Amino acid sequence: MGLRAVAFIVLHALILAGAGDALAATARSAGISPPAIDGPLYKGSTLRCINGQAEGVVAWERDGETIPGAGSGAYLVTGEDVDHQLVCVVSTTGAETLSSAAVLIGHVATEISDDSAHVQRGPTLRFRGQVAATGPIATGKVLLVAEGIHRDVVVAKASLDTQGGYELTYTVRALVPGRTTLRLDFVPLDRELHASAQQTVALKTLSPVSYPFARVAADRRVVFADGVIPFWDDGSRCPVGCRPLGVLNGWPVKPFHEQHALRAGLNERRLSGSHVGIDIMTTFPQAIYAIQSGRARILHSGDSAARVRVGNYIYWHVNLRVHEGEHVQAYHTVLGYSLRWMRHLHLSEVAGSDDSYLNPLRPGGRALDPWSDTEPPVIGAPVVDRYGGATVEAFDPQSFTPKIYYETPVLAPAALAYRLFRADGAALTGLEWALRGSHWLPNALASTVFTPTAHSPGFLCFARNPVCRPVWQYRLAGGLAPRLPLYGLHGRVRLAVYAWDWAGNVTARDVWLKQ
Repeated sequence: MGLRAVAFIVLHALILAGAGDALAATARSAGISPPAIDGPLYKGSTLRCINGQAEGVVAWERDGETIPGAGSGAYLVTGEDVDHQLVCVVSTTGAETLSSAAVLIGHVATEISDDSAHVQRGPTLRFRGQVAATGPIATGKVLLVAEGIHRDVVVAKASLDTQGGYELTYTVRALVPGRTTLRLDFVPLDRELHASAQQTVALKTLSPVSYPFARVAADRRVVFADGVIPFWDDGSRCPVGCRPLGVLNGWPVKPFHEQHALRAGLNERRLSGSHVGIDIMTTFPQAIYAIQSGRARILHSGDSAARVRVGNYIYWHVNLRVHEGEHVQAYHTVLGYSLRWMRHLHLSEVAGSDDSYLNPLRPGGRALDPWSDTEPPVIGAPVVDRYGGATVEAFDPQSFTPKIYYETPVLAPAALAYRLFRADGAALTGLEWALRGSHWLPNALASTVFTPTAHSPGFLCFARNPVCRPVWQYRLAGGLAPRLPLYGLHGRVRLAVYAWDWAGNVTARDVWLKQ
């Protein structure tokens, strides 16, 4: 195409543009206003084309293209319009058309308003607030996100209620108290209607009131190089299995098939020696049932130590309602009721004689179901003396912690052990067991395992106070486990302390020694 032809086309276009301007000017001079669009600019709203003095058919355009079927003064915004421009077009009396200014269809703006407490006790953190919207009430989910170095992890989620509010909880396993920062993400149910939103939440976390001392970052998970094994794997009789004949899974208090909280475990320190079973928290008065059918044997009656044996189980601290030799049907016959001041049921399991105590929570032989504990033990700072003796304080939190008159207390660890390593990671000793709860610990050994300061809160504390904390301090080296061979050590060595709970969770803590 030659330059003359190009010049002609450009000139013709200018003439047409001038003609359009002239028509618009004519319309303005005739008092005709261009149309305007009125209404909310988001999906689901109804827009209206305000025609002014123009007449004729109304058309709607999306990004310059006519929308089929949209030929009236009202238009329902659809999802196809989101992030696109709309224009309404009307005819003038002179058979010309006038277009409105273009409008952009967007999303309803949202914002997360968090009303959570800025200081909370763990391990369960609670978040509540509302997602505010500039248009229709927000619908969708709120996600609680833990931001990681490599990837983010959604740790909790909740749907918004009818007013846009949310409530969610997040239980942090092995929580170390301190500053915690998380992120809230709003994910709209209709992504074409509402915009997403984010909000950072920072709070201070504290240990539960029942903890004797706080968990610290020095408590760690075990790794393959630690060489730990399950504490019950000792090759003795009935550390696992040995399930009693006829026992039915459940709990000796209602509801039978829901988990109940414990307030003491096997081998905890008592004035008489070692605890011979587990304590189950109860209300008052709460009916006590057998979990295994059989004939009742009254072992003691008349005071708080009243107890009855049915099958392989002994039920302690019971206001008895059965008689010697009476047939007891599991989960049907009421053995008696919990005592007011005891506020717990003590359950022992025996094999044969009345004092041949087993671990009621042992794998393969446990009848208490459902039961789980995912919170690992907590280990304090070990103290080593110059003669190779060592002491350490430890306890076992429970992940199931309902409040019944008082806060659910922590338990004593099921087992404790140590191991020495060289600086290069090579093991200098095997696992040395300071306590191994695969079986009942004879009373005479309790003072060898525990230090003189170790003690349970006592039943009077639980009867009078909402919070009761034990002191579980152990002879880590120099009790059942040998003293540390400090005289033979050269350079820096690592003392690794291990604690197990009854569910088999393990925690480790290291301390460096130098000779």
